[in-house]
Amino acid sequence: MEQRLSFITDKTAVLIVTPINRRYLTGFPSSLGYLLMTVNGNTLFVDGRYFEAATKKAVNTKKLDEQLNSEFAKQGIEEILIETENEIRLFQTLKKMLNVEVTPSGSLSDNLLTLRSVKRTEEIESIVEAQKITERAFDDILKFIKVGITEKDIAAMLEFKLKSYGAENIAFDSVVVSGANSSMPHGTPSDRKIENGDFITFDFGAVVNGYVSDMTRTVAVG
Repeated sequence: MEQRLSFITDKTAVLIVTPINRRYLTGFPSSLGYLLMTVNGNTLFVDGRYFEAATKKAVNTKKLDEQLNSEFAKQGIEEILIETENEIRLFQTLKKMLNVEVTPSGSLSDNLLTLRSVKRTEEIESIVEAQKITERAFDDILKFIKVGITEKDIAAMLEFKLKSYGAENIAFDSVVVSGANSSMPHGTPSDRKIENGDFITFDFGAVVNGYVSDMTRTVAVG
């Protein structure tokens, strides 16, 4: 996605650090990387782990600090703006690593949230697909539940079903809690065995192209 932000100038650039914003703006998922946005265009920097996948994009893959500092010098950049949601430790690391002024910007974060709040057709389609996968997996898990299996058994099968139907990951740690444990809406699946008459509470979802579903259901056994 080609985006321009109004506060980018000849001397001030934007460095997108958080994985969620970086993926939103580039379409490329990675746990580590930087998207540099300048008046001359956008460049995605990743390390060697993502080289093969990232070659379809405009990417540099050498040492990230060296590559970034080289680019800053070449373009005459003196300051970079980063999102305010980054951790303090990361902010301090960037200040030591980069040869420019590093400034957390609330305006940048607000601007990105505004962009992301309006969903394009393909984003809506991904959300709908994530929910379809979630519902399909839930239909299957209802047939899997029986007396004697554990909450962990159900959670493991639920994750398998989500991924087998096309989820790139689970949206968050799945909640599968039964009996007395079902009083904990964010409980962790345990070794408790399902008994006849139990209520089982589920809270789970799928990820499709970075977009998630989130569904809560309670069922009765027997």
